[in-house]
Amino acid sequence: MATNIRDLRQRIQFQFLSRTADGQGGWSEVWAPLVADSDVWAKIKPVSAKERYFSQKIEENISHQIIIRWKEGLTSEMRILFENRIFQIHGIRRDDERRFFMTLDCEE
Repeated sequence: MATNIRDLRQRIQFQFLSRTADGQGGWSEVWAPLVADSDVWAKIKPVSAKERYFSQKIEENISHQIIIRWKEGLTSEMRILFENRIFQIHGIRRDDERRFFMTLDCEE
């Protein structure tokens, strides 16, 4: 099924882990926006949900596909912020060689 530009209705932000010296010989890590205006339009589709009992508690993993217009420089070391939700990028797929859209396989 082909993606249409009008399907991209959620506004997301790409973030990367930034390390800065803390002045005490250590490092401080903070998630920062990829660029000053890194918000892009996206389509977020949940594709699976799993529950498991781990360390005496139930953990829930929800996998999503996030479709965006083609964007250079994305890696699986980044994450996506959507409203108050965080998605870790696990894989990046180019939908075609024309570079119109790409699909990000993520876990919330």
